[in-house]
Amino acid sequence: MKRTAIMFLMLAAAGAFAQVRPGPVVGEIRLKRAGPGSVDESFVRTFVSAREGQILDPSGAARDVKSLLATGRFTDVKVEVEAADGGKVALVFSVTGKLTLDKAVEIRGAKHLSVSKIREILDVRPGDLVDEDMLSARGQKVLQRYREDNYADAKLAWSFKTGDDSGVMTAVLAIREGMKTRIGKISVTGNRRVPSSVLEGAAGETSWWNPVGWPIFSETKYDEETFEASRIAIKSV
Repeated sequence: MKRTAIMFLMLAAAGAFAQVRPGPVVGEIRLKRAGPGSVDESFVRTFVSAREGQILDPSGAARDVKSLLATGRFTDVKVEVEAADGGKVALVFSVTGKLTLDKAVEIRGAKHLSVSKIREILDVRPGDLVDEDMLSARGQKVLQRYREDNYADAKLAWSFKTGDDSGVMTAVLAIREGMKTRIGKISVTGNRRVPSSVLEGAAGETSWWNPVGWPIFSETKYDEETFEASRIAIKSV
């Protein structure tokens, strides 16, 4: 028991020593540009808390990455630690800058919504910093507007062109609107115990004589959400 206790104390002391042992010293901080987007090195360095000659702080470097991404000027930021001379390390920030939109997004195939309305929804203008993920997300707002206007089959396709080192992007949004659709009638089959009129009413179908359901007064949207809501309503009955 006494020998076991001594071994335990020795291991605990060794672990404590390892925890307080200082990490490597930062000998160099480098910035590496990734991708065609422009990067202002002085701007990036204002967000780097590490300093040459200081002990490496991994958590601080991780916070620097988050701070740089939060500026909205970068598509991606990575940090790596590399060996340097004298047993020190180099902290390397790999930065991908966003691109400058060189002209208004070109809109093709739009008829229901005007080009000006689509650009308003996209909310990007020439000179803005953009990337493909950002524009694709803005495009989903355009698609949502089409769905709200009963264009359930509307689809979008982006195409991007970037200069090799120019730091600019040209974007084209092609729209296939499809047909405007609405649910004309809801019918139920296979039921025995519950009348069809009850189930169809639960799903939103109105009687022919009720003007509330006439197309001139209402439009029942044709989309997956509506179908799922109708299915749940019928099942609950």
